[in-house]
Amino acid sequence: PAITAPGDDIRSSVPQSGYVGGWSGTSMAAPHVAGLAALLVSANPRLRAQVDLLENLADQTAVPLTTTQGCGGDGPTDIPNNVYGWGRIDAEAAYLKATNPGTLRVTLAPVSAVNGGGQWRVDGGGWQVSGQSQPGLQPGVHELELRIIPGWKTSVKQAGTIVPEEGTSHAAHYQRSTPTPWLPLLTGARP
Repeated sequence: PAITAPGDDIRSSVPQSGYVGGWSGTSMAAPHVAGLAALLVSANPRLRAQVDLLENLADQTAVPLTTTQGCGGDGPTDIPNNVYGWGRIDAEAAYLKATNPGTLRVTLAPVSAVNGGGQWRVDGGGWQVSGQSQPGLQPGVHELELRIIPGWKTSVKQAGTIVPEEGTSHAAHYQRSTPTPWLPLLTGARP
């Protein structure tokens, strides 16, 4: 498994509005993991539909668990391992990491486009120059926009994913917008 969750001797609801303890298995563990994902998306809506990022948050904040079972050749201190994966989910640690802002640093290229006025901004904020950083961004997907400048073309809007508690770097490129050279056709020159 990639991760584990409480699933042994769980008290759960039963038909006719009652609760009974002693339930065990993945049917009891899976709702804990689904609840963790719902908590994280509720706390930070930018994580919506970001399955890889949600999995990474759960894995990296899990309480590490080891085993001496030797399942699949695991050693007694291996993490992840084939019994507990990265460990048991930790909702508080995952929540804190999911709401901890990161930083985006954007480098624009080529230099001639930067010198010609190339700039960037994230989520409609203020324009910034190449190499500047935007701190305080919630983990998840953000919209990166490049300023349109004469003589250059680029994909104006791009998506950038901020990783929690880390600096994320993004390289954005302008391309020279040049007219097609028709001179050889007009002069009769051969290629």
